Formats: sequence, structure tokens, C-alpha cells
Amino acid sequence: MRKNILKQKGFSLLEIILSLAILTILATVYTINLLDNEMNIFSNTKRNTAIVLAESSMEAIYNINNNSFNNLTDGDYGLSENGNQIALIAGSDTISINNDKNVYVRTISIKTINIKQKEIKINISWEGHNGRINNINSLFYISDKKV
Repeated sequence: MRKNILKQKGFSLLEIILSLAILTILATVYTINLLDNEMNIFSNTKRNTAIVLAESSMEAIYNINNNSFNNLTDGDYGLSENGNQIALIAGSDTISINNDKNVYVRTISIKTINIKQKEIKINISWEGHNGRINNINSLFYISDKKV
């Protein structure tokens, strides 16, 4: 009987099934990790775009402040761009990047601290891949250079 076991060549059906099961588990784990990484890249790209929008909004507010500190009245605003002119508009504004589903909502809140200083809050929001609303907030203060 011992001679029969040693003379067997190839794999048994059980060994093949176990090998395929292990291979399937490994392939599933790899695929899940790959998809998760792809979603993280997509989310980080949207977040980075929102950060750039917040920074450009700060620059726009600085430019408006340089023209006239009095133009920055208390309230919630969006930005309107007409050629080289940037102006505040009532409410929020919506920004679409590359004409696709990447839609961002920008709200700029202005609050007077004192006669020389204003508080500016910038909120950029967008919908994430899971339907959850994400936000980037920026807070800074500006002063009237003429006073």
C-alpha cells in the first residue's frame, strides 16, 4: 500500500479546490484594495480642487479690498468673474470644473470686527463619491489699509 501512495503523480481534486479558493480570496482582497485606492485618489483630487478654489477666493477678496475696503459689507456672497473684473454677488455661487459632475458651491461670509478690520470666512462644499457633502473652510482677517 505504501508503494501506491508514493507512485501517485499530479494533484488531487481537494488540493486543486483549496488552491483555487486561496487564489480567489487573494484576488478579492487585491481588487477591493485597488478600488478603495482609486476612490481615495478621486476624493483627494476633489479636496485639492476645493482648496485651490478657497485660495483663489482669498486672493479675490484681497483684490476687492485693495480697491475699496467699503465694498466689503457684512453678509454672505459668491464671486462673479467678468473678464478681469471680480465682484461679490449676493448668496453663493456654483463652480463647475471641466463641465462635469464636479460641482462646488462657494460661500464667502463677511463680518465687521471693527472700523478697521473684517472677518472673512470662505466655505467650499461639494458632494463626495458616497453622496456625503464635504466642506473646506478658510478663515482670515483683513484690514483697511487707509485707516
